[in-house]
Amino acid sequence: MLEYIKITNYQSHENTQLDFSPGVNVITGKSQNGKTAILRSIYWLLFGKPSGFRFHSNFTAGTDPTEVELKAEGFPSILAYRSNKASGYIIGKEEFEGTTVPDKVNQILNLDSLNIQGQLDEHFLITSSPGEVARVINKITRLERVADWVASLGSKINKENKNVDFCADKIEEGNEELRKYSELDSLEKLVLRYESVFAECDKLQERMVSLDLIAREIASVGKVLEDEELYRELVSGIYEVMVDVDAANRKKAFLLEYNEIEKEIEFLEENIQGVDLLLRDAMLMVEESKSVEEKIESLSELAVVLGELGETVDSLEMERRELKDRYGKALKDLGKCPTCFSVVNDQVLEKIIESL
Repeated sequence: MLEYIKITNYQSHENTQLDFSPGVNVITGKSQNGKTAILRSIYWLLFGKPSGFRFHSNFTAGTDPTEVELKAEGFPSILAYRSNKASGYIIGKEEFEGTTVPDKVNQILNLDSLNIQGQLDEHFLITSSPGEVARVINKITRLERVADWVASLGSKINKENKNVDFCADKIEEGNEELRKYSELDSLEKLVLRYESVFAECDKLQERMVSLDLIAREIASVGKVLEDEELYRELVSGIYEVMVDVDAANRKKAFLLEYNEIEKEIEFLEENIQGVDLLLRDAMLMVEESKSVEEKIESLSELAVVLGELGETVDSLEMERRELKDRYGKALKDLGKCPTCFSVVNDQVLEKIIESL
């Protein structure tokens, strides 16, 4: 509840203080005596409008500031001031410089533009259009925020759907990379065969060394041997050994080819490690997509709550129509306007009902 208001150098008020009583207060007076200026001063304190300094009283010095002080029960007083050099607010012992209205003003007074009726404004909601009535009701009940929530939820759902599609594309890329290495099983058999041949080559190399030693011994013995037939047998044996050596050399060449294959296998193993990393990333993306699905499910539950709010709005619309009918019947029974006491005939009544 408001306790008092002090107005200094605002339009026709040089130094005015009004002490409010509990309940309803009525300000009366002749025209051009400053009744509307009181409401304008409260509006200026609440919303900082009008801007500028045109509301400054003409009968005061230009250096004297305009001040409006308003006190609510249980809260510190709020003082708004403005001059040619400075402007701001003083709330209790706190001072806020500038023309911006501090949030603390709204927190203390809890007043909105709907709480203030201008001198020439239409009767509140009586002659307003249905769209304006709905806008005011939405503002009072805060249903206007529902549209913002729906838009925000829709944006989040679209964003999460894009993340799901992105994860699916990454998984498909990982599967495509795996298909490139589908022949790794056959390469494993080839590696085993290479290891077997390499072991055989090691044995042949050892045999070649021993055969070389034997050949040298035979050559030295051939000089001493006088038996030509025995010498020929030895030469034949040497020839067979040389044939074996030639076969060993061919196997050695074959081993060199397998050595190249081994290098290719090492390269493939490195690529397999890369594929493993891709698979891990893909699994992480799958887990993220599951989390996205859980978020979408919670958003769906919020959508159900919004649907229930829509039903509440429909109920309020039906109640508004019923009040409109009751108001028309009351005017018809009364035969006069309750505000200006002018006669209300059927034609005037019909216009009023159509404007509701």
